[in-house]
Amino acid sequence: MDEGYDDRSRSGKAKESATWGVVASRWVGNLMLVVINLPLIGVWVKLLTVSYRLLYPAILLFCCVGVYSIKYCIFDVVLAAVGDRRAAHHDDRALVQADA
Repeated sequence: MDEGYDDRSRSGKAKESATWGVVASRWVGNLMLVVINLPLIGVWVKLLTVSYRLLYPAILLFCCVGVYSIKYCIFDVVLAAVGDRRAAHHDDRALVQADA
């Protein structure tokens, strides 16, 4: 052990200011998102009227494009699509069991 060395005096202040900087940046970011999304409330409401049969494949397509853009690997896309289908099927079975 080092005697007479207190690392809290220097690093504590630096960590504290960095923490409050992160907190402040999150508040600013959330405020900006609210300002951006307030005029778009009508668009979000209209999005709720889109049929699930159209919305689900569109979301799956965007997810697959995102997965492919990470590593450019078709296997990852198939894994994401199959995993999503299996999760949706599993949820349906759980709902049927809960109704019984």
